[in-house]
Amino acid sequence: MTQPAPASDMSASTETTGADTLVNSLHACGIQCVFMEDHPAMTPVANAINAAGTLRMLNPISEIACVPMADAYSRYTGEPVASITAGGGHCLNQVMGTTTAWGDKTPVIVIGIQDDHPLSTAPVFDRETLSVESVFKPISVYSVTVQKPDDIAVIVVRAVRESLSAKGGTAYIEIPRSFLEAPVAMSLPTERQSGTKQPVFAQQTAPPMAEPETIQQALLLLRNARKPFIFAGGGVLKANAVNAINDLAKQTGIPLLSSMGALDAVYPDNPMYIGPSSYLSGEAFHKAIKKADVVLSVGACFSGLDGFGLPPIWSGDIKFIQVNIDHQYIALNPGAEIPIITDARQAVEQMLTALAGMPAFPDRTPWITYLKNQNRAHQQRLAKEARCHKPDSGRLHPAAGILAVQKTLEESDAIAVVDGGNTPLWAGMSVALKGPRRMFFPTGMATLGVGIPMALGIKAAAPDKPVMLLTGDGSMLYNIQELELMKKYNLPLVIIVNNDSAWNMIRSGEVMINRSISTDLPEQDYAKVAEAFGMEVVRIRTLADITPDLISRALGGNYPMLIDIPTDRDVFPDSLVSFIRVEMMGVLVPQPLKKMRRMHQSQAKLFSRNTWNIIKYLIKTY
Repeated sequence: MTQPAPASDMSASTETTGADTLVNSLHACGIQCVFMEDHPAMTPVANAINAAGTLRMLNPISEIACVPMADAYSRYTGEPVASITAGGGHCLNQVMGTTTAWGDKTPVIVIGIQDDHPLSTAPVFDRETLSVESVFKPISVYSVTVQKPDDIAVIVVRAVRESLSAKGGTAYIEIPRSFLEAPVAMSLPTERQSGTKQPVFAQQTAPPMAEPETIQQALLLLRNARKPFIFAGGGVLKANAVNAINDLAKQTGIPLLSSMGALDAVYPDNPMYIGPSSYLSGEAFHKAIKKADVVLSVGACFSGLDGFGLPPIWSGDIKFIQVNIDHQYIALNPGAEIPIITDARQAVEQMLTALAGMPAFPDRTPWITYLKNQNRAHQQRLAKEARCHKPDSGRLHPAAGILAVQKTLEESDAIAVVDGGNTPLWAGMSVALKGPRRMFFPTGMATLGVGIPMALGIKAAAPDKPVMLLTGDGSMLYNIQELELMKKYNLPLVIIVNNDSAWNMIRSGEVMINRSISTDLPEQDYAKVAEAFGMEVVRIRTLADITPDLISRALGGNYPMLIDIPTDRDVFPDSLVSFIRVEMMGVLVPQPLKKMRRMHQSQAKLFSRNTWNIIKYLIKTY
């Protein structure tokens, strides 16, 4: 791994190659880290990086992990990052990671070094050459193929600018392999803006201000509402508006919820906090969106994970005040009573300033207390179910391990990454970290299997902080080869595996109709697998094995550790009911109570605590 060195003043020599120009341009645009495939085509770029000493370079074991690692690094730092791979199938292996980053609007610059094909057919396969750029176009805010070496610098600048503009997102640059060693007559200064830290393309203009009259109308509508709440989306995190929106909730006395795209946007110690993100807060979320009359939405796009903001999940009588930097997200799903097109921080700060000249907002203690009590009952029910669980298999309740690490994790400065199907639901319902940028999940696409590379990417960005990955067993297998990087780059992780030996989010639906199709996994000892990668391992047998001392030692140690927790696959999170309802646009599952009896494999399990909790949850949230 190369470490950045002091940059030289200029790089304008006619002897500069395309690879030199690429490296200098990335650095000049504010990029500090590159995740790059280890491949012969990358040799000129690797040599240029080592010679310049301005970029940090990490080489994942598989090119599939390049973009997920870059994505996570960028999510944590808030800065653009580059991923570079070879052409053909190597580059196409970036589609999954690029789609994931695109879904959450992360500024990752994906670069493909393509072989030069002057013919219309690929000589090896004797078929038409695929346009790789056309594959990336729908999942990029900007995509281009470099036509001549002298264009590399200006294209890199344009790509980074576009990736950071408005809502932001991924950009794709395709560079012919021969351009890397070709001479380039023009390059960019490697010293940014005469020694400042600003990138060469930095725009000096602030986000557009909302009209003061519109801000006043929005606050007046909130003040006169009977049961309002504030809904914080991922744009709050991107705009660094977390502190501001928490202050706005406290100053107005309005309860604050977040979308799934903003898992750590609401501080748990905020008196306006009523529970975890979206339907992870259980009945509290469903009651809020059914009973509210006014909702201030800030930086949210109302995705499927949030019920789209539409009936029948949400009330059709809600008046929405929608704040978004991108006009395309205004009234994308629910209509907008008051649209405000600016970024989250600008809008919220304008509201905070305007509050000073307004009468005090009414006391909404009964409304807030009602929602808090709904969430408290949900949390207590979950804890009791996990504590009292006595399966025939001897396996723990899936939430038991997460609840056992909850307190130690929340009291530390650790960063959490969640991956899987049901596992993120259990983790999101149980763990509340005081953010921002403390809890990560690829919400936009809910991509399965990116947990290990994302956790490693965050550890690379935050080497002094402990990083814990909470993952399902199936999802961990997607990129398990990247555990090798822990030794290569000294990136130790703590991994907790919810090992239920199943693709259990899918299996739960199958079991409801009494038919499981290829969703069972072998009963694997992942402690033994991790031990082969040089990790310290613990295989949990009973809940008493998960002690605070074990978790403190894991988080405090500068070494990798994996804790394998065999869990009961016949237990499902009640929030899965919300997920299914949203997926089906609120339609009632046919004869749900009749089919609920098939959730477990035997008649004796029909009356388990988990089954009754799901039935009650289903009834209470309609």
